Amino acid sequence: MTLELKPYGARPTFPVEKDAARFELEGYKNMVIADSLFQCKTHFLQVCAECDVDYSLENFLSKQMSHDGRGIPHPSPEIHKKVQDLKNQGNSFFRTKNFAEAAAKYSEALNLSNQRPPWDSGQIISEETSVLYCNRAACFLEIGKYAEAFWDTEVVIKLKRSWGKAHYRRGKALFMLARYKESIESFELAIVFGSDGPETTKALKSAKDMI
Repeated sequence: MTLELKPYGARPTFPVEKDAARFELEGYKNMVIADSLFQCKTHFLQVCAECDVDYSLENFLSKQMSHDGRGIPHPSPEIHKKVQDLKNQGNSFFRTKNFAEAAAKYSEALNLSNQRPPWDSGQIISEETSVLYCNRAACFLEIGKYAEAFWDTEVVIKLKRSWGKAHYRRGKALFMLARYKESIESFELAIVFGSDGPETTKALKSAKDMI
């Protein structure tokens, strides 16, 4: 077990009961554990300048890892809220036809989502990012960035293969890139996966007419 020294106060420290039992660790001269938290043996501090130790990060992770009893921390509610706020701002811009501004907000949300810690569930990240990529693709279609829209929908389809809306938007991007046969395939998959409204039917017919 190797502990890295960090700048003091890197993480908040946690309260420890005064009468909590303290256990020494073999091989560590100035470390004890109380309430599952590391402390210096001399002053019983988690961050101690005099002893030149900072156990704040280790203790933070230890607390997180014990939250659900399975050794997996809960997803960050702060990141989730910020991502949702940015997505909602993007949706508002989209509704008012400010498509470039909406795309920028979706991009901000994607960048933030990518900062999630590695222990967050892959399913959470997949659901979160697939919606953002699909929304941004819709913006790109509106402002004529068809290649960008295509690549965004490619990502979405890899994350959610059976999402009809993503196939529909992929088809629209391919159509505008004059890749008509591929657009037909995408529109047909959109119908198979539930996006079988009049817009998809009309788009499919237009693509077939170009062959």
